[in-house]
Amino acid sequence: SVGTVPRTEKVYSNLRKWIQALNEFAEQEVTEWQRSPTEHGKYLINYQMPGGFDGKSVVYANWWKPGSSPFFPRSIPESVAAFLADSNIKNVITGHAPLGDSPTVIRHDLKDITVVACDTSYSDRLAPDKRGEAISEALVVLTAQDGHVESRVRIHGSLCNGQEFDTYVVDSIPFLGRPSKSPPGGWIKLGLGNGNCLVCMVPKNPKHPFEIHQKSVHVSNLAI
Repeated sequence: SVGTVPRTEKVYSNLRKWIQALNEFAEQEVTEWQRSPTEHGKYLINYQMPGGFDGKSVVYANWWKPGSSPFFPRSIPESVAAFLADSNIKNVITGHAPLGDSPTVIRHDLKDITVVACDTSYSDRLAPDKRGEAISEALVVLTAQDGHVESRVRIHGSLCNGQEFDTYVVDSIPFLGRPSKSPPGGWIKLGLGNGNCLVCMVPKNPKHPFEIHQKSVHVSNLAI
């Protein structure tokens, strides 16, 4: 998906120019659709559909690990990390697709990049609205220092069981946003405070596509 825009074969290497080109594409589609609704707008519609634009859309995308439960995240690909780093981007906040009852942190240490995936659509499968008590907010906090602007991501809210959390991503847990060896096969997805973090794991025999197991683990018991 990185650098690609529908209706052109050009691949952008600069993020800001890429965003500008995507916006221009969307504006062109809307303008053409307004002139002739029955004949135009199909490229923009296709761009936001599952599998649209040959799977290169940034609208209908996700951070699911291929071949795993939908709730289990994947690492940031090296090509994506390099693209973001070259454009001096350190924080990426995304929606789609669901990753449990709290935002999920994904870190790339070498490039100092943080992804926070915030879709909590299936927080509580048994609740009428599929969310239950889960609610969360991700905030990008900007501070100016020595002529430079620094950004940190704060996440706060509550899990579907009512447990509250309020944490700054990079400052909370040293291993945050990474797969874990202990607990085995887990992902360290969120800091809970007091040295604890939320680790999610895929059950061996899931009863439904969105089933996930998670538990609070103290940082002293983590291994990556």
